Amino acid sequence: MESEEHEGQRKRPWIRSHAWQVAKLTTGLVFAVFTAWFVLDEHEDRRHARIGRNWTVVQEMREAPGNQGQIAALEALYHDGVNLWHLDLPGAFLRGVRLAGADLTASSLAGADLRDADLGGTILTDANVSCADFDKANLRGAILGGANLTAADLRFALNLTQGQLDGACADPGGGSLTCGRGDWAAGFPEGLAPPPACAQGDD
Repeated sequence: MESEEHEGQRKRPWIRSHAWQVAKLTTGLVFAVFTAWFVLDEHEDRRHARIGRNWTVVQEMREAPGNQGQIAALEALYHDGVNLWHLDLPGAFLRGVRLAGADLTASSLAGADLRDADLGGTILTDANVSCADFDKANLRGAILGGANLTAADLRFALNLTQGQLDGACADPGGGSLTCGRGDWAAGFPEGLAPPPACAQGDD
């Protein structure tokens, strides 16, 4: 009996030490989880604030001459995963904007300056890009189904194919439009046929 009691007394310190280690580990895990939650929550708050600021810049500078920060703001919105459907930026200066792979479905970019833009793989389905300037813009793999290309200058656009044009549309008389600019010249790359006429009511 004494031997068993002695053995129990000998084990108690180990049990207490083990319990303390478990409690310490549990506390550490709880603290780590709370810290991670706090960091993620703070990161999300900063992301929402950043998105709000960038939207403000894009909207306020939509008709500004030259780049007033709207290009970087728009690129940041895209990289933050913001939905850019129905983007309304007619006449915007977006020269050199990098929106490869962005979804600009049903956006209004009529008259926009898209020279040197990277629009590779960009979805422009049902977008209005009439009178837009695509000089040296990369359109490799861009989806133009239903896009209105009336009077757009695509003469020197890069990597544009007949298949892409066939899915878009353009007013047959659009080539004579000046789009508000006396020296405006619209057209399509040499060797490619214009897209079919837009249905009545297309923007």
